[in-house]
Amino acid sequence: MYVEILKNCCNAGGRTFCDAIKFHKKSPGKQFNKKYNFISIPAVFSPAAATEIPASIVPLERYSMLTGRLIIVGLGNIGMVLVRTLPRGFRLVCVDINEKTLEQVRKLRGESVETYQGDATSRLVLQKVGISPGDTLAITTSSEEINLEVARVLHRHFPDVRTIGIGITQAGIQEMSALGVEVEGIFAASATGLRNRLEHRAKTVHGIGLGKNEILEVEVSPSSRLANKPLGWLRPKSWRFGLIYRDGNIVIPGKTAVLKPRDKVVILGEPRVLKTVAERLSSRFSDFPLEYGDTGLMMVGHKEEPAFFSEVAYLASTLPLRRFILAVAEKAEIPEQLLQLIADKDPVTIEISRFASPVEAVRATMEKTSSNLGLCVMSPHFLFHQTSAARAKRQVLDIFDKLHCPILLAAGTHPYEKIAVPCIDLNASHNALEAAIDVSADMYSSIEALLALPSKYITTEKEGDVYALLKKNISDVALAYRSNIRRIELTGNPIHRFSQTLNDYNLQVNEISDATGGHLLRRIFHPDVPWSVVRRAKPSALLIPAIGEAL
Repeated sequence: MYVEILKNCCNAGGRTFCDAIKFHKKSPGKQFNKKYNFISIPAVFSPAAATEIPASIVPLERYSMLTGRLIIVGLGNIGMVLVRTLPRGFRLVCVDINEKTLEQVRKLRGESVETYQGDATSRLVLQKVGISPGDTLAITTSSEEINLEVARVLHRHFPDVRTIGIGITQAGIQEMSALGVEVEGIFAASATGLRNRLEHRAKTVHGIGLGKNEILEVEVSPSSRLANKPLGWLRPKSWRFGLIYRDGNIVIPGKTAVLKPRDKVVILGEPRVLKTVAERLSSRFSDFPLEYGDTGLMMVGHKEEPAFFSEVAYLASTLPLRRFILAVAEKAEIPEQLLQLIADKDPVTIEISRFASPVEAVRATMEKTSSNLGLCVMSPHFLFHQTSAARAKRQVLDIFDKLHCPILLAAGTHPYEKIAVPCIDLNASHNALEAAIDVSADMYSSIEALLALPSKYITTEKEGDVYALLKKNISDVALAYRSNIRRIELTGNPIHRFSQTLNDYNLQVNEISDATGGHLLRRIFHPDVPWSVVRRAKPSALLIPAIGEAL
């Protein structure tokens, strides 16, 4: 693992990802995407290149910007593996106190390697090597005392040379960093390597960026919800796609590019957001609502019933949330028992803020959560009181757009022993079923899918095909996630029958999108069935944003 880190650092050629972006912005004739803050590969690795990389195999060694020599100090376990594995294109120099080790290096690399016997903690030995500002020096001994002394000599007498080193203790890492050395902790590097092997499908990218997991490489799992989806449909907001590797080729990510199972993708963005995205790409997420974030927002107005606060307490005791923001109307009160129950969760943080309007509450929450909100909870009365159905839906869509998380309309019908998913639209019902499976995994609930049986007298052939696909989709989701989903077929008006049947359940799950919006006549002849069901049915409703809106 240390060898891979050092190889990556050497290949980076002294230019970090951020430096490359700054260089690219200043370079004439180069295109910089200000909207998405990413740049094309040729601009990063080869500023002189004027063409885009084709979707084919690209030898990454060709983009190495290391123009000077690579000097390896200490030919122990790490140094010798570097000698064996680094490409022949490197101008390699080895310094070690043991002549037999240097002889072995000459046998491995031939005349292309320079060797110097001596103690690298001596300024005279390093002067003999002839270090110049264009060189890169890697300190790879297993003795932190020696590594530190070499770093001190370099800092004092050769301040312009780029130095990479292995740190062993925290104090040593801090001291080497203060001396201008790019340090990789030997145990942290080992832990990263083990984590990458254990997680198997997600790897930290070394040697680029800030080193804070803001750049990840992830393998797309066949069972991921995002597999076989076009990138334009995902509409990422707090992160971006960098590259897609597929069957030995590089695919430049564009809106029409489709993620395929087993693709390896490089993603960039805020580390906390990337962790969730990586898990969504590499597997099915099960700990609802951590898929979206670990913060819960509870919006409290003026006329919430005691059952609402009881359901909030149930959610606080059941869901794995670590932070709660209670947005409370200026004249409303919160039961002391609820605050105590949330405070008893360990570890957990509670914040209470007052707001004059729901819009203000959303704005204030955006400033606090930093895209880490997992669930927004409010009562149906809070949403629908003194507002039209269309305006209430617009408020929901605004929350999806700004807070990027599900909304739970808590009507006091907990615990969630029976969950229903009204299946109307193919894509929406697929996402809602998956969300219901995630919720049931934590709450041990049963799931039933509700279908509106088409009338044999007025149903078109296309509508019949859609119904057949809905039935198949329910079976496919149940089989993929090894869950038991019972199918209930209802006859009659879908809005009326769904609303009536849902009264026998504790929770309904619906994906809500803006697909059925439009003018008044369109809404009359093509009613928004999911939204109408949410308004009329009595049980609590979990409203799921479309995947693209959530990301």
